[in-house]
Amino acid sequence: MLTKQTNSGVTYKQYKVISLDTNDATYFLEYVQDGATRKLEYCWCRANRVLNLR
Repeated sequence: MLTKQTNSGVTYKQYKVISLDTNDATYFLEYVQDGATRKLEYCWCRANRVLNLR
């Protein structure tokens, strides 16, 4: 699966960490993209601090 790499400082207030890839320190997140429709999206990302699973 190919993914598009973006460098943005967007903060999502409602997210859940699904998994962690320890090889490259990336997180797989489930987040609410649109608060009105509660539409869920998924992405791989990096964080500037340690995130806890769930």
